[in-house]
Amino acid sequence: MITGLKNRSSVKYIYVTVSCNAKTPINRRDLKKNMIIGELSGVNGDAQDLIKELAKMSKVCLVVIDSAGLTTNMSDLESFIREHRNIEKIIIDTLAHDNQVNVVECAEEIVKPKSLFKFDGREELFHRSKMLPTPTS
Repeated sequence: MITGLKNRSSVKYIYVTVSCNAKTPINRRDLKKNMIIGELSGVNGDAQDLIKELAKMSKVCLVVIDSAGLTTNMSDLESFIREHRNIEKIIIDTLAHDNQVNVVECAEEIVKPKSLFKFDGREELFHRSKMLPTPTS
């Protein structure tokens, strides 16, 4: 996934939340550091690192794999966008599942919060990888 984001979306920084519920408020994620982050190649940090970096940047475009890759909690997303006005766009990359990319213009979305429906849950789970059965002799 990291390589896919870098190649397809030309992202500069990658922040990963290793284990959390998609409804967990973004500001409360990764309060306890997970050592797995250090083992991942090409990752710049976790959700708390992202929040710290957002404070330093002027124009930001977040790219997420599937809307649940950011959150399924619409009210939290609205609050997060209001708090971080420098987030101009959110790109939802679902190319691996349905060959689509959706762009959310954050300034417009705050005016029309119901158009954030893409983040309010999802119809089905997408399987990112599968374990293949081992061949038997």
